[in-house]
Amino acid sequence: MASILSGRNTEAQLISLYRKLEPGKFSPSDHNDIVRALGKQLRDRFPRAANRVFGAKDKDVVESLELFVALLDFDPTTNKLGNHVKTGGGRIRGECYIQNYISYKNQQGQKVELLLEQKTSNGLCL
Repeated sequence: MASILSGRNTEAQLISLYRKLEPGKFSPSDHNDIVRALGKQLRDRFPRAANRVFGAKDKDVVESLELFVALLDFDPTTNKLGNHVKTGGGRIRGECYIQNYISYKNQQGQKVELLLEQKTSNGLCL
């Protein structure tokens, strides 16, 4: 574990460690800690590789927002802002780990937004 957290491993080494990790080799708690440590190192140092291995870090948030929109009873053709999940400015500026939102604006200019934000890789805040 100390080797993983040291920050000295290359992208290829971290991915190799992850792929060789066998669930039965460690206790479930230790296995989860190792996967979390590998994921954090990859996300922090090699984000493109982390997306290839684990998928986008905000995929669950995007899916949740898309599901929410699908459950709403409104005519999407009247939305002047587009009917897709967008990345928030806080994430673009690097202020948030995850920030995604959906927005709706009707013909009269009334607007509503739903934002899901996670400030750090450890906690979710709405």
